[in-house]
Amino acid sequence: MGDLIFTFSYGSALILIGLFSKYMLNKLNSSEIKEKKELRYHEEEQKPSMK
Repeated sequence: MGDLIFTFSYGSALILIGLFSKYMLNKLNSSEIKEKKELRYHEEEQKPSMK
């Protein structure tokens, strides 16, 4: 019986971690961060090359 409870709690913990990581990935892929990356990219593009 102890093994069953352990397996169940372990499984639910894994599911929670999976959902949390999915949520965090969605937050990271939000438009705000994409815009920041694009701004940085354009700034680097506009810098004169030091050759």
